[in-house]
Amino acid sequence: MSDELKQVEDAFFGAMQRNDPDTMETMMAEDCVYFHSFGSRDTKESYLQAVRDRKFDYQTVKAEQHSIARRGDVAVVTGTMVGEVIAGGETRRLNNVRSSVWAKENGNWKLVLFHPTPRLDP
Repeated sequence: MSDELKQVEDAFFGAMQRNDPDTMETMMAEDCVYFHSFGSRDTKESYLQAVRDRKFDYQTVKAEQHSIARRGDVAVVTGTMVGEVIAGGETRRLNNVRSSVWAKENGNWKLVLFHPTPRLDP
């Protein structure tokens, strides 16, 4: 498994838990698509604005990588994401499997796609 991509993901999810949209912004591709486990979809701009407006207020986030498939400057990471977020004034538990697509741009890994799905098993 790529230590470099694990570190990149750890930094991204760390910024998410700190509610740090400025750091997240530097790690997301301009055309990033961010899906939510409850079915909605955001662009980079709309997602970061929602974080800035505290529409998504992450209380805890823990992400693990189960596999990393790299093809040149593109990598697909699969794993889990668990935690808690206050979304729209409601506390939601996160217990998801997920996939993330990263692409290297000008020497830096950028998040292109994030897609979580609620876990069926507890």
